[in-house]
Amino acid sequence: MIRKWLSFRSLSIALALVLLFTAVLKLHLLLTDSFADIKTGNSLPLLWLAVFAELGVVWIVFSMANDRLKWLALISLFSVMSVFSTYNICNGKTNCGCAGSVEIHPAWVLGFDLVAVSLLFALRRQLSVDSVRTTFSILSKNLGLYAGFLTVAIVFIAFQSRTLRNSLTFGYFQDSIKTAPIQLGKIAVGKSVKCKLQLCNRSKQDRRIVGLNTSCKCLVPDEVVVHSTIAGQSDREINFMLFSNRVGSFHFRVLFFLDSPRQHVVAADLFAQFEEF
Repeated sequence: MIRKWLSFRSLSIALALVLLFTAVLKLHLLLTDSFADIKTGNSLPLLWLAVFAELGVVWIVFSMANDRLKWLALISLFSVMSVFSTYNICNGKTNCGCAGSVEIHPAWVLGFDLVAVSLLFALRRQLSVDSVRTTFSILSKNLGLYAGFLTVAIVFIAFQSRTLRNSLTFGYFQDSIKTAPIQLGKIAVGKSVKCKLQLCNRSKQDRRIVGLNTSCKCLVPDEVVVHSTIAGQSDREINFMLFSNRVGSFHFRVLFFLDSPRQHVVAADLFAQFEEF
């Protein structure tokens, strides 16, 4: 009955438009928000990987590729997305992170993914009966474009990771000021905790902090930070107060803006689990 009122072509275009819309929302978040990975609950490289994967599938759907290749690209992506949605639900996340700043519960996303997968399977008989040779012929003609797109995506995503960025550039872009993640452990809800962030200046020059931004208003500095100095080849401890206001595991980040021409921002990450005792 589904095949009578819905065609694979119309379904593929509709799903591609949805993917394009969510990719644009992710790009907006990634390009305008310094706390994008915290808000979405994913690492930054994984979020960029999702953008490239969605744009790649959209490109395939609107290209001259045959229906089998389009079906395979769509069914693969929505199947993977359904797995991630299930993972988010099992971990108690309330935002899927798939729509940028727009918060959508993973349960709704999982339902949409499962409907998309079901419709794609229901319409698979509408696919053209092309031979394997024809399919490989189409793939080989566009192999250069696919390889180029994949290479750009891999290199771009790799540069989102500090470790890979330093290894690929032989440490040329290595940051002069570093900080280590802080594990605060379990904190009772309604309690305030003092924490110390340590900034390590490995350069010979003094660095001045010209700005400060935190991912949550519940994390505030306990001393004057802006316009203070981090002496060359020394460590600087900065005190913060963290006010717990809800139950759950949370990731916080403090951005220190510097007057350095090479390293403009230092990111310090804190992790905590708030519980009711």
